[in-house]
Amino acid sequence: MARMIPSHIDPSVKSSAERKIFEWFENDKETADWIILHSLGLSEHTKLIFGEIDFLVIAPKFGIFVLEVKGGRIQRTSEGVWIYTDRSGKENSKERGPFDQAKEGMFSLLNYLKEHNVGDNWLYGYGVMFPDIEFEEQGPDFDKEQIFSAKDEKNVGRYIKKLAKYFQDKWNKKYPYQQLQKKILDSKEAKKLAKLLRGEFDLPVTLKAQLVAGESETLRFTEEQYTFLDALEDNPRCMLVGPAGTGKTMLALEDVKRSIIAKKKVALFCYNANLGNWLKNQFSLQDDIYPDFVGTFHSYMCKIAGISGNTLDTSWADLPVKAMCSLPQSYIKFDKIIIDEIQDLINEEYLDLLDTLLDKGLERGCWTFLGDFRNQAIYSDYTSEQLIEMVEKKSPAFVKLRLKNNCRNTKNIGKVVQKIAKMTDNEYKIMKNDGDTIDYRTFENLEQEAYILKLIIQHLMIKERIPVEDIAILAPVKYENSVVSVVDEVKNYKIPFYTIQSFKGLEKSVIILTDIDNYQNDKLLYVGISRAKDKLYVLESINARQQRFQLFFGDV
Repeated sequence: MARMIPSHIDPSVKSSAERKIFEWFENDKETADWIILHSLGLSEHTKLIFGEIDFLVIAPKFGIFVLEVKGGRIQRTSEGVWIYTDRSGKENSKERGPFDQAKEGMFSLLNYLKEHNVGDNWLYGYGVMFPDIEFEEQGPDFDKEQIFSAKDEKNVGRYIKKLAKYFQDKWNKKYPYQQLQKKILDSKEAKKLAKLLRGEFDLPVTLKAQLVAGESETLRFTEEQYTFLDALEDNPRCMLVGPAGTGKTMLALEDVKRSIIAKKKVALFCYNANLGNWLKNQFSLQDDIYPDFVGTFHSYMCKIAGISGNTLDTSWADLPVKAMCSLPQSYIKFDKIIIDEIQDLINEEYLDLLDTLLDKGLERGCWTFLGDFRNQAIYSDYTSEQLIEMVEKKSPAFVKLRLKNNCRNTKNIGKVVQKIAKMTDNEYKIMKNDGDTIDYRTFENLEQEAYILKLIIQHLMIKERIPVEDIAILAPVKYENSVVSVVDEVKNYKIPFYTIQSFKGLEKSVIILTDIDNYQNDKLLYVGISRAKDKLYVLESINARQQRFQLFFGDV
């Protein structure tokens, strides 16, 4: 895989085409030991006051190649004007075509290197990449070997090798007596060239910038998960199962919106109160798209039973029966019920009530259940198979879809989640980049843990300037039993604290896990660690640290 400079694409880059190409170069196995410079500025351009190369490929054994990237729809008029149309329909016309831009970029680069007495006998070339369209046109100013289009899919490495052969053949035809070896650079020369063009410094991307880039990645990969919505529309009863971070909640929200547009009476239920509040905030009462009910199933049961959850005069176990008995005869049933984190709401009593609330019942009605039966059923003593069997008894015919792509966590966080859950690569594919390493901090006593937490908060709030809404502190114990209760910075900066259990189904860019005394409760740790989208701190005791080493690396 190629070394990308910079290592992360800047969040300000709006071109989805450039983002695709960046990702493809980064992940293509054929680009091993290559160096790819993105958005290389040219202060001395042959035609412009200031120019820019979209991508510069420095490929040992092949050559140096300037690439121009054009996304969206492409047109060229009879007058030679090129017209580019982006996804929003906005048009941009230029007399200079993309092949001219790439060629001028290459010669501007050559002039710069000549001034520095570098690379006279290396092989150079240029090409244009159209990742969104199939470009089959011909012209006197370019050859088909210089073109990368949608039909090439993600094979950027193969394209560069084709481009290298094309320019090598042109060189040999023009200069038949030149030695072939003189036109090829090696890995050492490639590194020197990259150092000259970008300088030998690698200023780390600030955490704040990483969070912005991470949010963009999360939204992009969540959109890819929306292909499952086609199945939801075609099948009235669907169960979507998948590990944490696979986009289940986002799919639930989109399913709600589409169902409302289809004029259905919809309920969106969950178990967790914090998740219920978050789901409510995703809809505006001023909009036309608002479900008939959104929130926890328990709050809905209290509502129809006519009681306050704060003054509940019966046990939670008796609540479904009480709610069932309180339903008026004129009760209008839901056309569709959607439940996030369904594994927390499966028992005989709850399913009986859901069967009553849904038009045509669970057997023939319209419902979508989303959950993680394998790793996040922390409130149930049943196995994942037993939970699904309960649903099958009520509704024998439904479609089961399995989500595998984790679009929430960075690769470094996702790999730990995968290790704890003992998932294979086939079961769990991490879509985002590596991101920061997990920051483990070991403490010997409460005072030391409090001091560590204080330093972390100061670093995030003062140096990194991370918005407090992007941070959450989680612990396996309640506030009064946690280290957070003795750290003033938590109160001063108003950093939210939750138990791991109460934060299930939610996420934050930065998670600080505190009070980790052991790694024995793998399901609880799985939930806590998988909440972090981009940065994770773990405050662990010496005993927990030893257990983690045994868990991840075996006996040490």
